[in-house]
Amino acid sequence: MAGRDRRRQARHRTVRLAVVVAASVALAGCGSEAAAPSADNSAESTTPPPVGQTPTTTSDPPTEPTEDDSEPTEDDSQTPDPTPAPPTASGLPGTLLSAATLPGLNDEVGWRETATTPRESQRPGWVCQQFALVSNGAVTAVERRYAATAGTATATQVVGRTADRRSAERVFAVLVANAKNCADQLRTLDRFPRGAVEPLAPVPVSGGHAAAGVVFSGPVRGEPDAAYIDAVAVVQIQDLVAVVSMSSIGQDYDYPPGQAPAERAIPLVAAALGGS
Repeated sequence: MAGRDRRRQARHRTVRLAVVVAASVALAGCGSEAAAPSADNSAESTTPPPVGQTPTTTSDPPTEPTEDDSEPTEDDSQTPDPTPAPPTASGLPGTLLSAATLPGLNDEVGWRETATTPRESQRPGWVCQQFALVSNGAVTAVERRYAATAGTATATQVVGRTADRRSAERVFAVLVANAKNCADQLRTLDRFPRGAVEPLAPVPVSGGHAAAGVVFSGPVRGEPDAAYIDAVAVVQIQDLVAVVSMSSIGQDYDYPPGQAPAERAIPLVAAALGGS
């Protein structure tokens, strides 16, 4: 009797042990399934592709940056600022001819600038002119003086701005009248005309009026055969008036018709004043 009870207890312990072992195996199997890769996946990751075939990847393509997140482009961040243009004369001073532009007395003698001022001299550069442009009706004026690159000749350009075109035309008319009365003006300088004093000859320009002329006077101290030679060009364009005068001492003034330096300056002055 006692022997049967011992055998029955031994079988009960064996069954309980088997249940515990089975539960442990089941739990271990669940954990290893979650942690270890499957056989199929392991083979797929280690098996090399056939010869000649490029292996493929399954990683997602990189996300393209949005417009807001993108880096600044080269044009936005590295384009240098444009180089500023060198400054140039503007306004009324910009209408004055440079020494290189003003026609010279001949092929060998040109001009160099000696002074540029924001106002005209009280004594006009042109010998026949009785009053400064501002005194004749200009609102403001600028002046540039030149000296010959050889010899003693000088030149002056004055540009005056008037209130309107009609005022500029009146100033132009006064200057033409000064040329007609130049003999009287010369006497105030102890000079006398050499020959007849001719009126200014009109020169056609677009957008205004122009005229040119020359007067000879003397005596020249120490040079009895020489004369003062004063040439002038007067130009009116819109509300602007310019006077270009050239003074020299010599015995002749031999230029082809229309080719005297002052006459050649007229189209240049008209263009600078705004004509064409």
